Amino acid sequence: MPRPGRPAEQPAKRLEVLLDPRKPPQRLLLIGHRASGKSTELTYLARLMERDYFVLRIPLNDLLDVEKTNPLEVLFMIGVVIHQAAEQAVGTIDRTPLEELKQTVERTVHAHTGNTQFQIDLDKLLRAVASWRMPPARPLPELVSLGFTLGLDLKLMRSPTVDRDLERATEALNALIRVVEGSVGRSLLLIVDDLDESRQADMIRLNFVDKPYLGRIACRAVYAAPIELYYDLSQQGGRRHFGEMVPLSNVRLFDRGDPERKDREGFRFMREVIHKRLERPDGPQGPSYTEKAVFARGVVNELIMASGGIVSDLIRLVRLAIVEAEMEGAGRIERKQALRAIARLRRLYEAAMTPGDRALLKEAHRTHQRPEGPRAEELIRHNYLLSYLNETIWFDAHPILWPLLEVSPSPSSAEER
Repeated sequence: MPRPGRPAEQPAKRLEVLLDPRKPPQRLLLIGHRASGKSTELTYLARLMERDYFVLRIPLNDLLDVEKTNPLEVLFMIGVVIHQAAEQAVGTIDRTPLEELKQTVERTVHAHTGNTQFQIDLDKLLRAVASWRMPPARPLPELVSLGFTLGLDLKLMRSPTVDRDLERATEALNALIRVVEGSVGRSLLLIVDDLDESRQADMIRLNFVDKPYLGRIACRAVYAAPIELYYDLSQQGGRRHFGEMVPLSNVRLFDRGDPERKDREGFRFMREVIHKRLERPDGPQGPSYTEKAVFARGVVNELIMASGGIVSDLIRLVRLAIVEAEMEGAGRIERKQALRAIARLRRLYEAAMTPGDRALLKEAHRTHQRPEGPRAEELIRHNYLLSYLNETIWFDAHPILWPLLEVSPSPSSAEER
């Protein structure tokens, strides 16, 4: 679905222009809050670009623990997926670069962890990687037992002693890319998702700022990246490694200076998300449903406002409301069930809040500015404090928390009944 706003403001359209085959290859970042819709946007981008490139979209969450993953693991798994996808497309290709990449990983583990018995079963790994072209990949449960990440912790990867290993791995991966492009007869476009999932500032710095390996991959590439790279001064050194940062804003639902003034385009987009979720072909999953059949009047708007423009939170709220309605044997979602769903999600957010957090969020709601200090960074990282990157950059507390901050109006201040 196209995001709200003019086509020129939509992230996928901007990325499509930047990736024009007539332009030099660039490594680009799609940045935004967690769960803001970056994966959906990248899937859409992959479909747009398939006419011009051999497109690989790699959801790293299916391959690695992205909360802890390090540059060497990322380079290696990208190489495995590229090689396997090329062989699925054209048949057997030269495995030499992939073998060199594997040996670099093994030597690094041997040298820095003392685990001289460590080996990667490349044949098993390649068999586990099924189809990584569109549609998105299947999960790979076999990878859990391979253990090739053992010992490569954050402290080790920040050490200059592994920089040469990263250089060798990057060289091997780039050699593999050249082999693949020659074999398939098309330029490669690499779309790497989930690197934005890390909530650790040090891990973000490692992957995007301190180690330039992502910016040195020898093909066009787009990476999902965390919002901190856009607004956090300590993280902005990463900009030098990439061609451009393209922001994906949370969907704006209300006016910056007047929460009562709703943004029609934002509400339309979020309502369309629900409509698409209700569309199911006849079969085991059942028929399609209409909004009128599922929701009482006004309920959808209430759930949308409570989501704060975060698509995943809207989906969670609808699911919670469905369960509430099912538990009461209701034929559709009434307002009381929607309010209970909102209250349940609010409690999940509230559980980790401190009095100091409330003060920071209340200040942000009043000023629409980002508060100072590391705790504010944590609130942004976990979507308590939301940014809206529209014509201007502004911040606000997640609307679902407004009742806790004693501000008005709120998405719903009614108590759970």
